[in-house]
Amino acid sequence: MQIKIFISFFILIITLLGCNETRREAVNRAFNGEASSSNIAEGNEEKIKLHWNKIYNLKGTKSKKSKVFKITGKEWKISWKTNPQKNKEGEFILLLRDKRNKSDAEIIANVTGADEDTRYLNSKGNYYLVVNTNQNYEITVEELK
Repeated sequence: MQIKIFISFFILIITLLGCNETRREAVNRAFNGEASSSNIAEGNEEKIKLHWNKIYNLKGTKSKKSKVFKITGKEWKISWKTNPQKNKEGEFILLLRDKRNKSDAEIIANVTGADEDTRYLNSKGNYYLVVNTNQNYEITVEELK
């Protein structure tokens, strides 16, 4: 029984060493000009970036209601950034409303002063935003494709 464990452990160590050598060789080739370092990282960057399509953008300094926008994908996000106007730090409230159910509102942001954040959502439908503020703001709605 101990021999089987030893052999399994030995094979694991050999495998791990082999994997580390392969990674080291790839890095060495990249530094020696034999392979492009951008090609090695390119696949990972694609996974990180994902493909977000801009659906709606809203900028302003006053309270307003957005136009209705349609979400058809599995995941989407609302990114927002707000800054006070000259020495007028105020509140920034951002609500999300479903066109079908106007009585319910989801609070996306409720902050005072400069701030920014992103909220991820995963529901389909027709929505609009309600902004209550006296600060500069920019809001972007993007859908994952």
